[in-house]
Amino acid sequence: MVATDWSSLYPKAPADLVPAGYSISGVFDLSPLIGISMNQDLRLDAAAARKVSPAFWPIAPGRSFDAVVGGLESSEFKRQSRLIADAWNSAAATRYEEIPGTNHFTVIDGLADPHSAMTARVAELAQQVKA
Repeated sequence: MVATDWSSLYPKAPADLVPAGYSISGVFDLSPLIGISMNQDLRLDAAAARKVSPAFWPIAPGRSFDAVVGGLESSEFKRQSRLIADAWNSAAATRYEEIPGTNHFTVIDGLADPHSAMTARVAELAQQVKA
């Protein structure tokens, strides 16, 4: 959503409709999915996987994006989050963060605590929408 050209989809939409994003354990490069059984349903080839992979999309300057992943998650989930943070770093303010001691299922637990660093960061990014 942060990299979407909203005005091309709806001319009255502000160009900065979504100025900030917070991703938890995201998948941003779909090319590794080509060789797995799930691809029977997805039907991706190399060109299609690249086209739908946010890591290869341009992002407008001035955006903010956090890529968060559990410290105990697989190397592929860590790679995916680091990839998007690095790919968009030249145009946007990006952050890569591993949450120590969490896995793919527990990494979101911090969002249930209104006093957690994770909740504070999401609130901070939400302030950019108001600005």
